[in-house]
Amino acid sequence: MTGQMDIIIVTDNIRSLNNIGSIFRTADGLGVREIVLVGQSGYPPEPKITKTAIRAEEFVSWRYFSTNDDALGYLRQNHYEVVAVELAASAIKLVDINLKPKNKIALVFGAEKSGVAPLWLENADLTVYIPMKGEKASFNVATVVSMVVYELQRNYL
Repeated sequence: MTGQMDIIIVTDNIRSLNNIGSIFRTADGLGVREIVLVGQSGYPPEPKITKTAIRAEEFVSWRYFSTNDDALGYLRQNHYEVVAVELAASAIKLVDINLKPKNKIALVFGAEKSGVAPLWLENADLTVYIPMKGEKASFNVATVVSMVVYELQRNYL
């Protein structure tokens, strides 16, 4: 992938088909290599995903794993650096990280209510967060995917 980082998006139990569709559309627009859909995450073919993605799921590679263990094994076998995106005590501000462009990055995003599963947090090479100013202490997960991938690509270029 010339001119951009090698990024995979991992959806940890993201059930909203509209969010999954939006993630596919963002992945296509920002040159994400693949989406790994895990557990209760919706996956194509699904009309609600297609409607929101505007058929981007046809252009972005994806795979489904029923368990986080299987997905993590796939990422480790393919030498991806696992970066969990979560408000956690050990998390670093997104703008303060310094990932090397040669790294293969797997960004893990969790469901809006439950967040990233403990397995991912325990096995992540790095955990990052986006500082917030409002009362709600959370963004929509599809919005977070857009912000994080865009920021990594911007810093790389």
